Amino acid sequence: MRRLASQSAMEFLMTYGYVFLIITIVVGLLIAFFSIPKTTLPFSCSFYSGFTCTDAALWSFGNKDSLVIAAIDNMPGIVNITGFNAVIDYQKNSGGGYCIPNNGILEGQYIYCIANFTFYSSPQNIFQGTFNITSNYCTGSAQNLSLTHCKASTGLVFGGGIRVQGINATSGANTLLELLTLNPSLLHSVPITITNNQPIATPAPFQELLAFPSSTYGTYIKSNWNNVEFSTLPAGRGTVLEAWIESNPSNTGTTDVWLNLPGGIAANSSITIYADFMSGTVLSASGPTGEAPQLSSSYGQYDDGVRVFRFYDNFSGTALSSLWTGSGNVVVNNGITIAPGGSITSNSLFSPLNMMLDLYWSAVANVPAASLNFGYNSEGLPQYNGLYWKTTSAGQAGITANALGFHTIVTGLSYSGPYVFSIGTNSISAVAAVSTGGGELAASTYSTTVRTYSGFNNLQLVSAVGSGTNLVAYWIRLRSMAPNGVMPTAIYGNVVTLGVGG
Repeated sequence: MRRLASQSAMEFLMTYGYVFLIITIVVGLLIAFFSIPKTTLPFSCSFYSGFTCTDAALWSFGNKDSLVIAAIDNMPGIVNITGFNAVIDYQKNSGGGYCIPNNGILEGQYIYCIANFTFYSSPQNIFQGTFNITSNYCTGSAQNLSLTHCKASTGLVFGGGIRVQGINATSGANTLLELLTLNPSLLHSVPITITNNQPIATPAPFQELLAFPSSTYGTYIKSNWNNVEFSTLPAGRGTVLEAWIESNPSNTGTTDVWLNLPGGIAANSSITIYADFMSGTVLSASGPTGEAPQLSSSYGQYDDGVRVFRFYDNFSGTALSSLWTGSGNVVVNNGITIAPGGSITSNSLFSPLNMMLDLYWSAVANVPAASLNFGYNSEGLPQYNGLYWKTTSAGQAGITANALGFHTIVTGLSYSGPYVFSIGTNSISAVAAVSTGGGELAASTYSTTVRTYSGFNNLQLVSAVGSGTNLVAYWIRLRSMAPNGVMPTAIYGNVVTLGVGG
């Protein structure tokens, strides 16, 4: 009996001892868990559906906090966000929260949602809470994302939970927008809608001139404009477009920039492209963004004109390139100087039909001078038998056609320059314009039947004998003529903020 009692006691201990051991371990773990400082527990951010949270933080700005959530849209349609709110440690955000972007969000696109709080969190402490995105949703595709309005499903809510750490805003930002702007993991883009209002299509490729409002987006543009590129989708996605800055590479004022649109624009149609404000420099002679040669500290350092225009030369270096044959006194020294009696003629032939030839030039003289010319010399014919810009001693400039007449376009030229002179033809009329690079001085068409200009011609720059003036030029380019002479218009939208790779 004693042996049976001992055996029963042993079996009891073995059976329930494990239970007591497990309970002891669990209690010990719970005690250890609750004794761990909150800052050592893992952070978390998750949506219940619709989006994937990639990051979250509670930013402290001295007297207030801002919750920032980064997420990727997983919905196959289009989401328009109408609001964002959050609760952190039982305190609801003050005012309305918002998301960037908030309109026309596509599957796979990054968003950043912000909710502001009146309390000030201690940095490094951990805070818990929930959040909700309210939105409209539709499944169709949008042709113009900036104008999309989804009405198929309204009031749709995407909720989730967070566990975040308070962080000081050490970037130097005073507002959340500045913080997002300074964050190198974000890319900011501006949609640009370009509209061809003419009943004929542009040529393809087509060189589009943008008067880009740099002051409007100056927060995102570096002072020398070296971080702006253009693409067919935001944040540098899609096809990157070649661009060439003609004037004012600055984050103030208006910047004139030419884009090469490979497919052109159809008649009575619009396309949407994006200006992307990159975190690093994109300014390069090999693109995607370059600038006129005289704008760089080293002549032509970032000149990518050959990638944008149909024909281009900036006369860099100290010798005439193989594109030209010179005659008379011609000096190349990062720009070209043609003395009276001198000229250069292109070694290739070009048709002026539906094309514009532009020359950036000045004349070095104390008084107005005659017979500075540039344009098309008809193949096999003597000089000036073609289509030219020509100056006169009376301070005039105009078109001369086949040496059979002179049509004044502009008067009162000072020759202090430099000017951009343009000339071309639409097969019915000669078309000419002159500007200072900061606005057009004059433009005109000149109807003439003396010759059709659709043939092939040499390009030519001439300072005639006896002109008394050197012709000094810095670049020459050939570009597509706008349909009916009307450059497509551009409308600039609001900044869209995306994550890198979003």
